[in-house]
Amino acid sequence: MLRISEQGNDGSLTLKLAGKLTGEWTHELERCWRAAIAMEPAPTVALDLSEVTFVSADGKRLLAAMAQAGVTLSATGILMSALVEQIAHGESFAEEPDWTSGPMRIDDTAQACQDEASAQE
Repeated sequence: MLRISEQGNDGSLTLKLAGKLTGEWTHELERCWRAAIAMEPAPTVALDLSEVTFVSADGKRLLAAMAQAGVTLSATGILMSALVEQIAHGESFAEEPDWTSGPMRIDDTAQACQDEASAQE
C-alpha cells in the first residue's frame, strides 16, 4: 500500500509518499505526476520519500525517470537516502539481475576459478 499526499503552493507541488512503492502503486504515482505536469503552468514538482519503506525495480525506474525530468527527490533514513543518491549519480535501473535461472553451481564456480588461474600462467 502507498499513500500519496499532495501539498502545493505558489507554482510548486510536493508529492509525499508513505508505504511501499511497488506494483499498481508505481502506476498510480506516475499517473499523479503526469497529471501534475500537464497543468498550466506546470508546477515545480518535488517528491518526499521520507516515509517510503520499499521501492520495487519498476519504482526505482520511475523515480529515476522523474528525477531526470526535473523532479526533486528527498528522503530521510539510510535506505531511501542511498537510493536518492544512486539516482542523483545516474545509476541505471534498466536491467535487474536475472535470478530466475537459479544460483550458480559450485562446479561452475570451480571451473571459472581454474580457467582464470590457467589464463594467468
